[in-house]
Amino acid sequence: IVSIFGPNGCGKSTLMNMIAGLMPVDEGEILLDGKSLRETQIGYVFQNYRDALFPWLTARDNIAYPLKRQGLKPAEVKARVEEITALFEIRFDLNRYPYELSGGQMQTVCIMRSLVTKPEVLFLDEPFSALDFEMTLFIRAKLQDAHLALGTTMVIVSHDLEDAVFLADRILLLT
Repeated sequence: IVSIFGPNGCGKSTLMNMIAGLMPVDEGEILLDGKSLRETQIGYVFQNYRDALFPWLTARDNIAYPLKRQGLKPAEVKARVEEITALFEIRFDLNRYPYELSGGQMQTVCIMRSLVTKPEVLFLDEPFSALDFEMTLFIRAKLQDAHLALGTTMVIVSHDLEDAVFLADRILLLT
């Protein structure tokens, strides 16, 4: 788990977006474990999670969406969604729509949707910025559980030192 830490406006999200392939790179190449981005399965959790969910889909269908796009059979989709739901110990109703969920629940659904495909690298842009303290602790713990269970490398952008130190094995400090 790598955290990109620094004050607002120093380029944390820009750096991560270049690594994730969302922004062009001026020079050089970015390799993830020796592979190009095109050869790497990634997940991305956007900072504005409220706009990242499809409002016409239930939470469960939002989580299942990337699996359906990959063409997995319904039984495999169901099994993967149940697996990630168990990993996150979900206690809220996944048959509800995003507008019926709290901010923390929506963020949890976004993270689960990004992890359900079992990406090699998960990018998270300020995943705790809009969460209360209790939900932040919950999400931190679940990200660590997911990292251990799935072996997913995580790159987390944060302007909060506690979040960066708590989760990361390495911290990149930008000024």
